[in-house]
Amino acid sequence: MASSTTTAAGPAHRGFRMIRCIVLGFTLVCLVFSLPTAARSQTKIQIHVGNPDGSGMKQLTDLPEYASQGSPTFSQDGKWIAFDAWRSQKGERGSTSQIVIVDAEGKDPKVLIDGAMPSFSPQARRIAFSRYSPDRGVWIMSRKGPDEELLLIDERGWSIDWSPNGRKLAYATLGGGGANFVVVDIIEGYKTLLFDENDSPYKALHWNFIWSPDSKRIVFKGRRRDDSYEVGIVDARGAKHGLVSRVKEKVFERFAWHPDGRRILFGKYVTEKKRHVTFFVDPDGDEAPQLLLGLQKGWHYYDIAYSADGKRLAAAMSRTK
Repeated sequence: MASSTTTAAGPAHRGFRMIRCIVLGFTLVCLVFSLPTAARSQTKIQIHVGNPDGSGMKQLTDLPEYASQGSPTFSQDGKWIAFDAWRSQKGERGSTSQIVIVDAEGKDPKVLIDGAMPSFSPQARRIAFSRYSPDRGVWIMSRKGPDEELLLIDERGWSIDWSPNGRKLAYATLGGGGANFVVVDIIEGYKTLLFDENDSPYKALHWNFIWSPDSKRIVFKGRRRDDSYEVGIVDARGAKHGLVSRVKEKVFERFAWHPDGRRILFGKYVTEKKRHVTFFVDPDGDEAPQLLLGLQKGWHYYDIAYSADGKRLAAAMSRTK
């Protein structure tokens, strides 16, 4: 909503090791990021899967020992779903979350490692994810688990996401010049800061941002220098190539970008409805956010994710009281 060194060999292994050296050579101050809210940590939240309009949602898997679940993500081939989970019924918080993987039918759930916010590589051989202290940072492991492969990318990064084309990784950092995104090209081995290193327009970049389907843009929740919140969309080459403030309000920290590129989903709490619901916007339009029409009554919708074909929606959901 969260060992031993890698055993992989060949060019991919060398590429990841090079990334580690480049990133760790980039000087930043210590990171400070918010944790998921205490309210969510005390609520039973389960991953559901259904139609892309939010209707027909069914619980994904039976995992009663983990009452709180979040940050669902599909593999591009649609065969796997990963998410984070923690035992809130035992008083655990989101900072104790584990990475869980199941097949698309919700069968054979496996708890892989401590961590949060998983993201599959394009062929689902690896998972990028974040870890809390004492192993804080952004990591990559094998889909089969950390015994097969485990690699630290940046101990100062947070909330890592794999681009759909598989070429790049993006994660958030915080330095003296403000919050920033680091985009690492894992083919060529170079990194790019998307905002000015010394004068970023943002004092905070929240977790669970996401790439566009064409791997050219990133949508995120940002907190500006004046403490205003927005849904921003930035060009993955850097803000000088394009930065749009698409929605100027505080929303929930999770986005889903439809594979056709024309719809971005995000959630927020609506006081009149007394629940968290899901809205959508056209990333290239200027219309106000619209409510997703298939949302089931009596349910909160938190974290959401589209399948790669756009035919399914996964959502972390809880019943309203």
